[in-house]
Amino acid sequence: MPRTTIYLIGAMKNQILGIPVPGSFSTDSDISDVGKNISTEQYETHMSHVGIASSSNSDLSMNVSYNILQETYSSVAMRGRTLIVNCRLAAAIDKCKVSDGDAVHLLSACVESLSLNPMDYVINRSSIRRARQQYREDTAINIQAEFEQLNVDFAVVHWDTKLLPSVTEIEKQDRSGKEISNAVFNTLEKWGLVDKVQAFVFDTTSSNIGRFNGACTLLEMKLGRNILFLACRHHIFKLVLQAAMSSVKLNSSSGPDIPLFKKFKVSFPKINSQNISNCDTSSELVELIAENREEILLCCLSILKNNQEPRHDYTEFLELVVILLGGTLPKGNKIRKPGAYHQAR
Repeated sequence: MPRTTIYLIGAMKNQILGIPVPGSFSTDSDISDVGKNISTEQYETHMSHVGIASSSNSDLSMNVSYNILQETYSSVAMRGRTLIVNCRLAAAIDKCKVSDGDAVHLLSACVESLSLNPMDYVINRSSIRRARQQYREDTAINIQAEFEQLNVDFAVVHWDTKLLPSVTEIEKQDRSGKEISNAVFNTLEKWGLVDKVQAFVFDTTSSNIGRFNGACTLLEMKLGRNILFLACRHHIFKLVLQAAMSSVKLNSSSGPDIPLFKKFKVSFPKINSQNISNCDTSSELVELIAENREEILLCCLSILKNNQEPRHDYTEFLELVVILLGGTLPKGNKIRKPGAYHQAR
């Protein structure tokens, strides 16, 4: 009997009788060892169901073995073919920052909750990843096509670099001005804005504002003309606030964080935010702001009451000014939980 036929017959015998199939069968002794606890009568009964007689002198061919395998695999359930991840769902998954693996669990549970069969749908990690990648590519193409139709006359470029993992992934490092300038310039070429850029918006980091190797300087050289520099407002205000806090000796740290604010944020859960004191508790502070107190208070309340609310961080600043000056907010005085406390904020 051919060796391949022995292997296929042995595998089928164990599968039919419910015995785990070993990695391979090489000899007749291997088959007999696996089925030593099964009687000849049981073996013949089960093998007769698939049209094979149990006889030591049977001449089994490869065609018979193939028929056995074909019959067995025909009972295996086919994979689902109905796509479930469309553009809307891919956008929601990206918005919620759900990984491909977690998306598999969520979609399977969702399909089952609707009394549907998950096996009818394409729900696996690879398919979800491809669908999300395709959605991003299509969205980028559509955005660029719509932007080109605007035919703008000028543009302001804003970039924001982040600390990215190094090659060793042990520490994080900032990208150099050369790398930043190349990335921005290539993007401008792709979008057809090289001749239309009039200003740069950037953070005041050394990689951006370096005199010789900063991204702004290198970009100006690539564009061949003078560009207006518009540094990030937070980084500009940081310098002003830092000078004010240093003059009253509230901040003695040269690092990015303010120790006083950091301690306040840690202790905030233990503080009663409803019991608030204002400037009236300090005679020196009252005397210092007495001249402009009413004018400032009316201005802040007017902005808040007339639905002229600016950004959330500015709104919170106005509310704190009103509380400090002894005023009452439209929704009651309450101090929010502290957020970022570094000098840029």
